[in-house]
Amino acid sequence: MNDRITARRLPKKLFTYISLEFFIPFAYCIVGFWGLFILMDLLDALKNLMELDASILQISAFLITHQLVNLKFILPMSLLIAASFMMHRLSRHGETIAIRASGTSLITACMPIWFFALVLSICTAYLNEQVRPLQAMKTEEALQKKLASENPDNDIHHTLAYTNRAQDRNWFFKEFKKGGPYTGVRVKQFREDNSIRWEIHAKRAAYRSGTWIFKDGKRTHYKRDELLPSEPSETFEQYRADNLSETPEQITGTLRTSQTMSTPGILKTLSTNSELPHASNIELRTMLAHRLSFPFACLMGALVGIGFAVSWERGSTLKGFATSIGIIMLYYFIDQAAFTLGRIGYIPAFAGGALPTVLFITIGTVRMIKVR
Repeated sequence: MNDRITARRLPKKLFTYISLEFFIPFAYCIVGFWGLFILMDLLDALKNLMELDASILQISAFLITHQLVNLKFILPMSLLIAASFMMHRLSRHGETIAIRASGTSLITACMPIWFFALVLSICTAYLNEQVRPLQAMKTEEALQKKLASENPDNDIHHTLAYTNRAQDRNWFFKEFKKGGPYTGVRVKQFREDNSIRWEIHAKRAAYRSGTWIFKDGKRTHYKRDELLPSEPSETFEQYRADNLSETPEQITGTLRTSQTMSTPGILKTLSTNSELPHASNIELRTMLAHRLSFPFACLMGALVGIGFAVSWERGSTLKGFATSIGIIMLYYFIDQAAFTLGRIGYIPAFAGGALPTVLFITIGTVRMIKVR
């Protein structure tokens, strides 16, 4: 019994050998794909960056952050190609047969690759949470500045309307900027029968310590089922509204694109805005499912790359190598197509955001068990 257990353990020499056979082609793939993506970004974005009068430092910062974002696509492809190439070399020299003959399964022999794929999955999740939203937000801000400079009279990026159906309240801001100031503010409180209960008009507003403070305005109460005020409007220089539960983050959360939001931000928006428009709700749920599942594409790449490249017949290893590359290309196509359909509500959010990754991980796992 002890002999069988010892035989199934991964020897240190084999661990080192498998690691080197994998990491060398993996490093080549990373460098090659990264260079290709940099070239594509230069051709695609350099003109726009120059139109924004970006400095050399800003262009460099954009390229660096964008390449970090591109890693989410580069890592799974590099893992798959490196793992496939490694298995192609091992199979061509009969080393896979020798590994199995020694009592070590291919699943055990490839332990360093599984571990490395999990580490890269964690790195991809971090990039999705920290780098991708920041890069998308900075790009959006740069585009808004460009549009504002081209048409300074256009205030479409400042005017904001928000509806809190759970509290029967409407908000309108003539100018709403991140962190303030908020100017031209109007708040309407409705009754259950949709008649107006009260209304606040203020030239300016601020949000401090969980309380809205309105300045230079008036507050008007209305009679039930009537458009006339129940009493003359109350003017004020400053009015503290302790009963308003909305926060600036909650209000802007309905406007921010899903690409600029982190997973906690998406969860908070979904939980605190129960009356989100249906289209926004579907898009956020699809993005949430994609954010949670896509990092495991690295593990999928390793499973598919090894599983479909293994062959016990001479001359068929190259065919398995080509098959695994075809599968990763098919995965990216299905993933992006499902993600697009999920965001516009044609298919359920889970199917659009997570199902392709779950499906291909399952395919890779079943194949790996079959050839182990």
